[in-house]
Amino acid sequence: MIVPRFQAPEAEGVPRRSASPDFAPPPGLVSALRGAVAEALADSGRSPALLPAVQEFVRYAKESGLRVESGIIVLKQLWESFPEAQRATPTAANALRDALITLSINEYFADVDAS
Repeated sequence: MIVPRFQAPEAEGVPRRSASPDFAPPPGLVSALRGAVAEALADSGRSPALLPAVQEFVRYAKESGLRVESGIIVLKQLWESFPEAQRATPTAANALRDALITLSINEYFADVDAS
């Protein structure tokens, strides 16, 4: 499995910056996310594997020094690479993508809320 490297897109007139410009999630992590997405899309947005996969993604991203904004961009890029997400109805795909992003943001700041 080829794992793409991701960078935050360059805003107009602003040089590309990222805490970790060569961030590449491990293949196992990408597979776990993809599997959880596929399972959720097949079961009306529900998958017991979704939260653990997001938690692992966020843990890895934070350990790699990726800021929340860049982590969300990477997550959206991964989403676009999942064939299951592309084959789903727009309503189901958008709802799950939004839920995935919300879970990720919540996980990024979970330790801040616990303090």
